[in-house]
Amino acid sequence: MVISLLSRRRIPFLVRRRTSSCIIFTVKKMQKPLGSCKRDMCSTIVEEGKESKLEAEDVPMPTSKQLRIHFIHCAVPMVGFGFMDNMVMLTAGDLIDNTIGVKFGLATLTAAAFGQICSDVSGIAFGGIVEDLTTRLGLPVPNLLPKQRRLPKVKFTGNLGMICGVVIGCILGMVSLLFLDTGAAERAKHEKEVETIFNLVLDHGHKVIHCDRASLFIFDKEENVLWSKIATGAEEEKIVVPIDTGLIGLCFRTGKPLIVNKPYAHPEFHKDVDQKLGYKTRTVLCYPIYAEEPDNIDEINEKNQKPHFQNNKAEPEVLGVVQMLNKENDKVFCVDDLKITEMLAYHVSMFLKNKKMY
Repeated sequence: MVISLLSRRRIPFLVRRRTSSCIIFTVKKMQKPLGSCKRDMCSTIVEEGKESKLEAEDVPMPTSKQLRIHFIHCAVPMVGFGFMDNMVMLTAGDLIDNTIGVKFGLATLTAAAFGQICSDVSGIAFGGIVEDLTTRLGLPVPNLLPKQRRLPKVKFTGNLGMICGVVIGCILGMVSLLFLDTGAAERAKHEKEVETIFNLVLDHGHKVIHCDRASLFIFDKEENVLWSKIATGAEEEKIVVPIDTGLIGLCFRTGKPLIVNKPYAHPEFHKDVDQKLGYKTRTVLCYPIYAEEPDNIDEINEKNQKPHFQNNKAEPEVLGVVQMLNKENDKVFCVDDLKITEMLAYHVSMFLKNKKMY
């Protein structure tokens, strides 16, 4: 058994030998100190570095033609990968947004994230096909030596080619946007939200007021019309009313609630709507949906006065109109019905403003 004690100084180390008869200690001196060993090691590393540098200097630099071919050889496959990546992501993301996104109310960015997942999966599944297709193009080969491929200039050229290729491929993949209806999902979500407010507010509202039908008309600024998605009890899915005609248009233009218990005697009432729907209107209650609640809301309901606002606006901003038709048991609408409808209109206004749907 040998136990050596080393230090940075020139000290001896002991070698202990066990024999059958005695123990002999032999003292030997170190041939070289540790500091000298470290110097030898550093000099060896420097020499190896010099040899590697000399070896790199011996590698011939690629010609400009070889670098151009190497650039193209690296760029072309990445064009295919970039094109496939963007094409799959946009197509899958749009499909998910129009189906699952609309049904479950997912954000567009969430649908885009799922589209990216599909794109990554397709890249793994069909990456070999893209490489095989680029190989069949018969592109020229740069014929670089293994040592030449490790040169910084060659590496930079290859990376630049791949970057340019993937950028061009992604731009080409964006061509799919020309054939996609990018606003379809937003419109579908918008219609679903409108349908929700119709079902939750108006369907219960006409039951509380005890009338036959309830309708919500929302103002469309682009078309300058009032439209209704659902009319409770009616078969029509969508009704469009110009803002300058009918009792609904009158309520919208004046910004004042309206109770008409003899509609056929009113000059603004249009009989052709009843004739078209096969319906008999006996009593009508219309209430405007204000973007901002007036200060004199009680006077509006009880005395039918014109609305006033704190900011002294001359005309109220009306988002739509809530309409109730035909009080049950041949009764007429009263001020209490007006107050209940005002509450419904207020909730609809809050919903429209939160969803920015006006």
